[in-house]
Amino acid sequence: LETIMIQVYCSGNIVADVQAKTLTQLPPTDEVAIVEEIALILGGNAANAAAVLARMGVNTAVIGRIGADYFGRFAQDALAEAGVDTSLMVTDPAEKTAATVAAIDSAGKRRCAHVPAATANFTAQDFDWTRIQLDLADRQSDTPIFLHFSSFFLLPGFDGLSTAAVLQRAQTLGLRTSLDVCWDPAGRWAADLLPCLPHCDLILPNETEARAITGVTEPRAMAQWFLDRGVKTVVVKLGADGCLVKNSELEVHIPGFAVQAVDATGAGDAFAGGFLAGLVWGWDWERAARFACALAALSVTDFGVATALQSKEQVLVLMDRNGH
Repeated sequence: LETIMIQVYCSGNIVADVQAKTLTQLPPTDEVAIVEEIALILGGNAANAAAVLARMGVNTAVIGRIGADYFGRFAQDALAEAGVDTSLMVTDPAEKTAATVAAIDSAGKRRCAHVPAATANFTAQDFDWTRIQLDLADRQSDTPIFLHFSSFFLLPGFDGLSTAAVLQRAQTLGLRTSLDVCWDPAGRWAADLLPCLPHCDLILPNETEARAITGVTEPRAMAQWFLDRGVKTVVVKLGADGCLVKNSELEVHIPGFAVQAVDATGAGDAFAGGFLAGLVWGWDWERAARFACALAALSVTDFGVATALQSKEQVLVLMDRNGH
């Protein structure tokens, strides 16, 4: 059997998302709200980013934990259907799969209840470095291969030091590292994150997260804060306003694309997937960022990231139409 060279390893949470739209708030006790749609979709930062990358034609594997239950089988099937290699995922026989119930309002914004379940047992021990090294040994060319570490603040089994060790190990093997943080319910922010930063080739916080981490309010200053602490390239996601990319060679603001938002869930993961895809293809920072912005815009036009995004061509059409 010919082995497919993995170009991006996505690690982090893998979640079954039950979404109800349109629902602004839960009805009072014993009452029922009739909604337009309830769907079970693939969620979680690692799963979303991996599904997007695979849909764009990038060979992607996902690293994380699911439970031995229906939601776990659903997540595994949805990933496989998107074209993701699931052989590095761990099934936890004693746990359930992480799940979210989300109420989505008319603007596509969500209110969530989340249970980490199997994700809480995901640790640095779950990385099969032997297998990753074997994959790398088959590498034919010098195209970059990435470890995308997502959901940093939502992984109880990791802290700054253990994550830094994973990123450092990846870099030692010749992988490039990217980090996506998400919201920190514990509010520790920078204190947890600092050890990781010198081992990040790329970090992709959104503006709200970056403000909480850095304590500064202006995107250029946020980016500089990360650069000063060892990150090589910083991408601050600015939602509808696009993104800011900053490293030692360049600083550029890429405007967003105007679309009708249905469900903003996972737009940040779609952005990360798009950005990494561009880098795998050898594009420059600016083109990769434009592609990521277009991809994130498309991702909010339907329920669930893997549903809205089908092909690279679809994204290029949106870029052309907007003169990017």
